[in-house]
Amino acid sequence: MTSYYTLEPGAAVRAGDGTEIGKVEHVLADATDLDRSELNEKLRRAWEVISGKG
Repeated sequence: MTSYYTLEPGAAVRAGDGTEIGKVEHVLADATDLDRSELNEKLRRAWEVISGKG
């Protein structure tokens, strides 16, 4: 399993069963530029958007 901290554009995105469902276009944040609370907030907002709740 790869950490999202090291994702590169073009990396495969897979569902829980291993089926490829897309490719990474861009990473929302560089973890070296954020403290943990800011990173968690960005990831929470991104999840709301992609899950249709935001």
